[in-house]
Amino acid sequence: YSLTGKESMWEEAQTNSKALEAAVEQSGELAKKFDLSHLKESADAARSKTATYLALVQETRDLRVRYKKVQTDLNTATTNFIRECNEYVETQEKMLSTEIAKGTAASPDDLTRFYRNIKLGSDLSDLSLACNFAAYKTQATSDKTFVVEAAASLDKIDAGIAQLQQSTYNETNRDRKSTRLNSSRLVISYAVFCLKKK
Repeated sequence: YSLTGKESMWEEAQTNSKALEAAVEQSGELAKKFDLSHLKESADAARSKTATYLALVQETRDLRVRYKKVQTDLNTATTNFIRECNEYVETQEKMLSTEIAKGTAASPDDLTRFYRNIKLGSDLSDLSLACNFAAYKTQATSDKTFVVEAAASLDKIDAGIAQLQQSTYNETNRDRKSTRLNSSRLVISYAVFCLKKK
């Protein structure tokens, strides 16, 4: 179950756990009935280790349930973040088209600014996907080095949002978009933090 997360294997683990507990109890009763001190010591030790093992099994279950929620939150946040990035890129492209149609975007600086903003929005979307993909790799391989990869993507996302806030052409649009991007980014960050703790 710890490797696959399949419910059928959890149910099998529960059945086997009950059988294990019953066998340990039975050995304890036999030791008491026939006054077998060595068997009693073994049964007591087995009872203690069984309790520890079953506690770990339950902890594994709890972590799986928690991870599933974190992964769902991460997927939702990533989807929202990418949507916001795409909307931002579309807004910048429309503004560029409008400026060109008006004949007011003739300066190289204006064109460079629009290009930079459009590329930034696309890059942020890609970074969000990379972060989410690293989280999946962490789950699939149980290798936390992929969490480091996800955290590196978060750092780049932070830097990108900061650039977006500085360079967005329309101030009102900047405030609205950057706030929503930051909100989605915080959920992604929390999910990565939970993966580190997993």
